Amino acid sequence: MIANGYSLLTLAGSTIYLTVAAICVLAFIYAFKRDRPMAERCAWLFAGGCFIVLALMRILGIEEILRDLLRQTLLANGTYTMRRTIQGPIAAIAILTLFAILFGASGAWRPSRSRLDNAVRWGRLGLTTMAMLVALRLISFHPVDALLYKGPHLNWLIDIGSSLVVAMAGWQYTRLLGIMVKTR
Repeated sequence: MIANGYSLLTLAGSTIYLTVAAICVLAFIYAFKRDRPMAERCAWLFAGGCFIVLALMRILGIEEILRDLLRQTLLANGTYTMRRTIQGPIAAIAILTLFAILFGASGAWRPSRSRLDNAVRWGRLGLTTMAMLVALRLISFHPVDALLYKGPHLNWLIDIGSSLVVAMAGWQYTRLLGIMVKTR
């Protein structure tokens, strides 16, 4: 534990999220200054906002609070003992829905028009992967938790990996826009 009760992992995770948010905001600024399509601007601004929210959630322990709230709600309703029968279908639906969103948001089904489009797609893909991971952590279904938290800690790999994908996509986007301006 470090000052104020924050663990080193909490601070490291929050720092990663805030760094990704800064890169996304930079991509938004570049898109705005270069008069890029509104969809691209919104994608980077939304991604930056999401990573700021993720940092706040990590610092304030909001995921744990929500998980506890869900558990208390199930206890109050008398359905806590049946939670596995509820969590299984919810986890399956969440996974299938989020994979469909991943596929749709990434634009993998349509041909690429440019490297800028690809950067935006990779950013959306990384952000959607992160959303899926947060949803799975909130559901807290034992078989899924066993995959996420045991062994190689897939939770960390997916969390850091999707954050890096968004950061690298934002960085590539700003780099490409910078090159386009210099060559004109």
